[in-house]
Amino acid sequence: MVRTAFSIVLLVIVATASPAGAQPVLEPSACGFFVPEGEQASCYVLHTAADPLAPSLFLAILHSVAATPEPDPVLWLNGGPGQPAFEDDTAESWWEVTAGFRRQRDVIVYDARGAGRSQPSLDCDDIPLPLPPPVVATDPLHLEAQRLLACRDRILAQGIDLSDYRLNDHAADAVRIVRALGLNRVNLVGVSYGTRVAMQVLRAAPDLVRSAVLDGVYPPEVNGLVEAPTVRAGVFELLFDDCRIDWRCRAEFGDLAEHFDAMVERLVAGTASITRWSLEGAANMPLTPGDVIDAMIVMAGDPALLPRLPIAIRQGGTGDMREIAPFVARAAGSGGVLSEGVALSTECSSDWAYADFTAYARQVAAHVPYSSGHGVAIAWEVCPNWPVAAVSPELREPVISDVPVLMLTGSYDPVTPPAWAYAAARGFRNAQVVEVARASHGLLGSFSCATTAAVAFVEMPGIAAADLCRDRTRPPRFVTD
Repeated sequence: MVRTAFSIVLLVIVATASPAGAQPVLEPSACGFFVPEGEQASCYVLHTAADPLAPSLFLAILHSVAATPEPDPVLWLNGGPGQPAFEDDTAESWWEVTAGFRRQRDVIVYDARGAGRSQPSLDCDDIPLPLPPPVVATDPLHLEAQRLLACRDRILAQGIDLSDYRLNDHAADAVRIVRALGLNRVNLVGVSYGTRVAMQVLRAAPDLVRSAVLDGVYPPEVNGLVEAPTVRAGVFELLFDDCRIDWRCRAEFGDLAEHFDAMVERLVAGTASITRWSLEGAANMPLTPGDVIDAMIVMAGDPALLPRLPIAIRQGGTGDMREIAPFVARAAGSGGVLSEGVALSTECSSDWAYADFTAYARQVAAHVPYSSGHGVAIAWEVCPNWPVAAVSPELREPVISDVPVLMLTGSYDPVTPPAWAYAAARGFRNAQVVEVARASHGLLGSFSCATTAAVAFVEMPGIAAADLCRDRTRPPRFVTD
């Protein structure tokens, strides 16, 4: 009851403190997701400006179970960029993921501008791939690029400025939320791209941040597009080494790199395929090295699938792609996972705008076949035709901060590798890095020791977080049968 009264007072303050349209306006909203018995949530829409085309953010406060919560809640910064927080099939998982933090604090979760329930939507998922011309062989990457550019045209036709969806805008939204809720300080929890947003908040408004947990660290000085081939190759090299060291894996598979090479030879020769089903029936789909590398990167990014990679590689070496097949389509695009308009506006204005294509080409050539694949190439195909202004060069500089920061990283992360966390930590005078050897991308909610360390760190930022994750050096236990 106290929370409801506080919310009403808060809304009056925000709406009347200055003339209409001069500052963001917060209004209550239906949550629209399941609230378990004994839990409480308050939901709002934050209108960032009076202009009807200005982004409005959907946010939820998942309340603490404490009778008197701490005054500095957790502000959760989701990944992507453009990953919705409140899709139908994921919204309920927040109760479990945030449970530890909510023992003492409220947790604020929101859909980034242009994503999920925030408006206007820059989602492209409802735009189908164009039909290829009959008989003529068409590159799937080109078809995907056409689909995304059709989405661009629809967004622009609505009068939306794609330059309103850049890193500085995402960081400013986080600050707007803190101030609109009348908070003095928060604890940031950023995941994947959310770590880059968190670091920009630390740069722009350090006085608002008590502590920060960065899970899957994506520093602003790193160019993820240029470095992607190196990162992907590193995952496979680590896999081969860990299998060689693990006597069970070595006894079952021998030299895993040899099985991988055999698989690639089949793919290059065009002798590997999978069966795809549609309303027209079954069809044989030839596989390229890029298709399979992308699918395996998806597997490496999932802690439940990573231990099955040696089996998938051995089977692939014999031409059996059944282990890989379910992840080929999942790897082919981001539709249904990200708001692609947000993702492209954010990355085309940042990493692509500052990318050296010659350096990228060298990376690709140096890391064949790991550098092949749709996932690496789509930005290079679309960004030249995505009308968005580059972010300021200052936003690409390393962040320097005194705020206590815990960085979580997985040794098998195919998106934000451990090296990026250690590099970013050099700019933080009060940083800890916890690397989990058997983990991949996104540790919170997937590895209990990492979650325990993060919760303890927020409660007591001076704690030695690594001591709470003692089994962090244990490598994956690979499936051998």
